[in-house]
Amino acid sequence: MGTTISSVLSIKFWKQGEPSFNESVVQEAGVNAELFFAPHNSEDPERIQIHDTSDIPQRLYQLKIYDDEGVVVDTLMFTHVLVGGDHLYDLQFKFEDLGLINGLYKLKIVSTETIIAGSVIDDGDTATGTLTFFLAEFEISGAVDDDGDEAIGDVEIVAGISLSNNSLDIQITNVAVEGVNATLQSGSLPLGTGSGATMSTKETGFAQDVEVFYTVTVAGQHISITDSDGNIQCQGSGVGSPMLFSGVIIKPELPISIDAADGACPP
Repeated sequence: MGTTISSVLSIKFWKQGEPSFNESVVQEAGVNAELFFAPHNSEDPERIQIHDTSDIPQRLYQLKIYDDEGVVVDTLMFTHVLVGGDHLYDLQFKFEDLGLINGLYKLKIVSTETIIAGSVIDDGDTATGTLTFFLAEFEISGAVDDDGDEAIGDVEIVAGISLSNNSLDIQITNVAVEGVNATLQSGSLPLGTGSGATMSTKETGFAQDVEVFYTVTVAGQHISITDSDGNIQCQGSGVGSPMLFSGVIIKPELPISIDAADGACPP
């Protein structure tokens, strides 16, 4: 079980700690393999797919784009779908849609997993603290040694929301769950074409109302939502904002995803 990145991509990736694409190719005698910035057309459509067979129910994969000085210029979110029990993560974009026309750029795929450990030693006063946890897989370990007074701690668990926009001109401006605005974690709003973002919500449960606020001018597009159990709902962009999805299952350990795209809803 593990993670596989397609080897037929126009942009080559390699896992951390493994040889780079250049180094893994058989070299002629006397030729040293070195990393280089390969030329690329900014108007070409890019597609990256990740096949994940790990035991983790669902990860949040992001593509971080760095300039030649190592500064992050954009972060895109992968969409998620179950295929035969395996996890498939997909991302499509064009550099020109991101405003990246000329320059040198480095791409890095990251996944979010969190392990939290610690302890509180109270030698006389009250120890207080709040821990906000985002995403699925985590462990909390530690101990409280109370030598006289009370030690107090709270763990706040929230559910993740993955946003992606592959539409013509839909802009997602906000997401609310049970009437409470979700909190932006990464990316930016309004969410334009070719972009991704992550949000979080404390409103978890098995029959939640999710409202997607958006603007649109071109007809014939749609917005879909995939809940924590893989159930998909889809509505045409002409229904008006906010678009209401009812009965959405939201679990802290399994992020939901919202995607805007061109065309009618899939059958």
